[in-house]
Amino acid sequence: MKSYFLKFLWILVVILALLVGFIPISYLFNGINEGYLELKSQTVLNSKIWQFFLYTHIVSGGIAILIGWIQFNKTLQTKRVNLHRTIGKVYLISSLLCSISGFYVGFYATGGWLAALGFMTVACIYFYTTLQGFLTIKKGLIEQHQNFMTYSYAVCLAAVSLRLSTPVAYLLGFDYISSYTFIAWSAWIPNLAIAYWINKNRSAYSLETIKNKKMGGDWKEMFRGVETNDFALVRYYISKNIDLNYQHPEFLTSALIESIRQNHLEMMEFLLQNGAKPDLKEAESFKSPMTIAKEIKNEEAVNILNKYLGTHETIEEKRSVSLFYKVFSFFKRK
Repeated sequence: MKSYFLKFLWILVVILALLVGFIPISYLFNGINEGYLELKSQTVLNSKIWQFFLYTHIVSGGIAILIGWIQFNKTLQTKRVNLHRTIGKVYLISSLLCSISGFYVGFYATGGWLAALGFMTVACIYFYTTLQGFLTIKKGLIEQHQNFMTYSYAVCLAAVSLRLSTPVAYLLGFDYISSYTFIAWSAWIPNLAIAYWINKNRSAYSLETIKNKKMGGDWKEMFRGVETNDFALVRYYISKNIDLNYQHPEFLTSALIESIRQNHLEMMEFLLQNGAKPDLKEAESFKSPMTIAKEIKNEEAVNILNKYLGTHETIEEKRSVSLFYKVFSFFKRK
């Protein structure tokens, strides 16, 4: 029942994100809604700087809302890594622009200094969580990256919550000015609370699975974690001094090679950072990780291995050798 509720909630979030995300497009064609501007002073309205930051805020924010939810798709994270990274770069730039411009626009918020403080605070949180999400993934800290990006998108969805909070403010009897003060805080504080709950449960899930199992076949459990891209599970067994370079008789392959085959590139780098040997051959095929990465044409895996091996191998190099061998074999038969 809980899983169905969460799925329904997620579908609702996606629908609202799509609806709100397209609002900036209407602004580009029709201009800003007059009701939004009617309480602004003429000095602010005539300011080219304010107009620039306002349009930057709503357009970049709209893009971030529209594409942010896609990044939480498990298939995209594990099977379509390049697409995940490309969308992530667009989200990163959009979110940083939105937060910086939002800080400036927030200074002129309707509702006085308390409303302005609310909007400027959420802009700072948005900037910080997004930037930390980028910096942690650069360091290979996957779980921290997931946590920060969850906070980031929760804050990004404040634009959705804002529109939901507006009728609530009126029902509570706030006038137009007072409602803005209420919305400046209620639009994002509940979102962060939900994000905190999601992050806490994400970390607890894998560890709870471990606790409910007998501590036999530890290496096999760790290997399953590599297969499913479960960082919490793999990190747990690494902390228990599991030998990453061991190859179980039932599998006859290493955790590193399995991560390459599954195209779990972040997991691959994580294993290398924690002692997996980049040149350890597979027990079954006697092939090295580099050979396997080339065979499945995983260029990014080849580049990662090059970094740890100090080599400069490429997939194209193998293709050219293969072509030469075919030509040579043909003339040899003649």
